[in-house]
Amino acid sequence: MTRRLVLVLLLASTSSAAAQEAEDPDTAALTEEAAPDEVERVRGALASLGLDEVRVREEAGVLHLEGQVAAPREREAAETIARGAGDWLFVANDVEVRVAEDEAAPSDPDRALEGQLRQVFANVAELSAVRVDSTGGVVHLRGSVPSDAAMERAVGFASERDGVLYVDSELEVDQAVDTRVESTWTRLSRRVEQLAARLPLYGIALAIVALFWFLGSLIRGRSKRRKNPLLRNIGRQLLGALVLLAGLAIALDLLEATAILGAVLGTAGVVGLAVGFAFKDIIENYLASVLLAVRRPFAPGEHVQIGGHEGKVVRLTSRDTVLMTLDGNHLRLPNAEVFKSVTTNFTLNPRRRFLFTVGVGVAEDLTAMQQVVTRTLHEMEGVLGDPEPFTRVLELADFTVTVEVYGWVDQRDYDFGKVRSEAIRRVKVALDEAGVDMPYPTQVVVQAEAAPEKPAPVSDVPAHDLQADHDLDKQVEEDRERSEETDLLAASE
Repeated sequence: MTRRLVLVLLLASTSSAAAQEAEDPDTAALTEEAAPDEVERVRGALASLGLDEVRVREEAGVLHLEGQVAAPREREAAETIARGAGDWLFVANDVEVRVAEDEAAPSDPDRALEGQLRQVFANVAELSAVRVDSTGGVVHLRGSVPSDAAMERAVGFASERDGVLYVDSELEVDQAVDTRVESTWTRLSRRVEQLAARLPLYGIALAIVALFWFLGSLIRGRSKRRKNPLLRNIGRQLLGALVLLAGLAIALDLLEATAILGAVLGTAGVVGLAVGFAFKDIIENYLASVLLAVRRPFAPGEHVQIGGHEGKVVRLTSRDTVLMTLDGNHLRLPNAEVFKSVTTNFTLNPRRRFLFTVGVGVAEDLTAMQQVVTRTLHEMEGVLGDPEPFTRVLELADFTVTVEVYGWVDQRDYDFGKVRSEAIRRVKVALDEAGVDMPYPTQVVVQAEAAPEKPAPVSDVPAHDLQADHDLDKQVEEDRERSEETDLLAASE
């Protein structure tokens, strides 16, 4: 309180003196001569405040303050007094603030933190040589450790303590040969001891895996009753994998290593994705084979046409479908292509209709010609009587009339191609014997007016049946009643 009063009085007297000098020109002229008095006045004011260690000197109108004080506020007070004591060009405040020894000393929390860390490090063999210092929440670690892992462990443990702001690590890895050998031997000995202690658990885990593998083998053996070998193989592999995976999960849980299973499954997922992109065609064919095996659109030995390829089915593999063409060649079609292509099965319905065309002259009696053809087919072996063979007039051309001839063959007893060929031969012979003209392309040149021709005689034979043909509809209904496949169109009927 006394210091503050003296400072206020001094500032007031100094300010009044400066004001008088400003009003009196003669006084201003004597300022330079009175500078030593002003320096002494500053020294006296500083001494009255107890700032005896502050040294004052004047040089070319600049007042220099030097020395040390105990606190920043005393440094500011010295500068304020100097500025108010005279008309200086500049006041250079070079006074330093002296730090007390008790302020730089660590606090009680730092001492407690050091004690905790030292106690912990002393109980860990590889960290026993670490020295700890703490100041203001900053922990300094010094010394040597046997390995980089020990260094990271020391820094990590110090960082986790409450009240630690920063860890300044100056630890070094001890490169001495004896130290490294001793550290390695200690780690190996510890791991051998841990392995020996866990051997019974490993034995139990191995027994669990073996048991589940045996159970999987039993399940795979019971699945042999399936008729489809591909589905049997897929089911066997899937069940075996699931049972073995369950055994591994139990074994790893016993060893407290389930994280390994998660890592393996995650890696397997990534690898599976990469393999899926790399072997897209192979996987697509395999999946198509599974679907074909489930749907079974054909069976071995059946006559089919798949996407323009015709032949008899030899086998279905996991990659392709094998056909034997009518020429006796083996044809392999990728299962993906088979699954996406239009498939015609000529064997599912044993009755198959053949067709060929006959051209007759425009002057012929078509009804009589059709009767000759149908009678010939009725008398022929291999042509079914139910459905009956029939003919149909297709078109009337310039010099011929085209007639289509239809007949049915039971493929279980007769060869389709042979029956059709024999039917064409017999119809040709029958038409020749009946005197039916089967002309080839001709041109008629008329040189004179031709006499009107008589109309062709009309036969008394009744015309061919023109009623709707329901024979194929009956076969379709028979197939729908016989088939066990789900009809997706039945719901809309």
